[in-house]
Amino acid sequence: MNRFEKVLIVTDLDGTLLDSTKNIGTETKEAIEYFISEGGYFTFATGRLVASLESIRNKLIWNAPVIFANGSHIYDYKTEKIIWDCTIPNDKRAYLQNILSEFPGTCMEVYRHMHCDMINVNDISINHAKGFGFGYDVPKDIFEVEDGIYKILFTNTHEALEKIREKITAEEPSLNVCFSNDVYLEVFSSKTDKGIGARVLADILGVKSEDIYTVGDQENDLDLLRSASLAFAPENAVESVKSVADIILPDNNHNTIAALISCISKRYPSKD
Repeated sequence: MNRFEKVLIVTDLDGTLLDSTKNIGTETKEAIEYFISEGGYFTFATGRLVASLESIRNKLIWNAPVIFANGSHIYDYKTEKIIWDCTIPNDKRAYLQNILSEFPGTCMEVYRHMHCDMINVNDISINHAKGFGFGYDVPKDIFEVEDGIYKILFTNTHEALEKIREKITAEEPSLNVCFSNDVYLEVFSSKTDKGIGARVLADILGVKSEDIYTVGDQENDLDLLRSASLAFAPENAVESVKSVADIILPDNNHNTIAALISCISKRYPSKD
């Protein structure tokens, strides 16, 4: 039996595995390759969708299905199939569309598998698409979008998004809402989150709860950290994330994941 057999590491991508230039350090690459070679499962839980991973896919190393859209679906690249998902209820479309009327200047990015639609496009969302390398369509409203919505991303000033978050939290228990940065507000089904996605994936892989390790830096990673036997955060994480992490690692520009693997190695002595 290999050293890390049936051990699962689930990491956030942006601000955690990826450095500020969207790259991965050599030390971290070597640590991930070693972890996988010793039987470990390594993957990501991200707010991204499959299409927005393509621009960095050749930089990444992983060997387990990936958790996308804050836990809204799990995609297996080996079989090219969605192996689990949880969409936003169709009857919430009118509610979400009305937010654009109530909060002028807000863009609603609507995500389905391999597809993004933008309604009421603003500069923040245009730059978001450019920065993450994904295309999009511009329908008139959310009612023109096909079924299978995994996530909504509202973009606007932080102040406006705080008001939107307060509104949704107070009025719609069927929706989860959290920030992924100051000008991105994520909305998805309350039946899922990154932590639920990690637990579902662990069950699929046959990993015990005591062998799940997670790391992230933003508010949408809180549930991911809470799902782990041992939770980590990089030094650059927001304070709410640091407060629930068991261990603080070096920041994302200094091989966060290499430090994580070194830390958990103490729990799994070498078989040599």
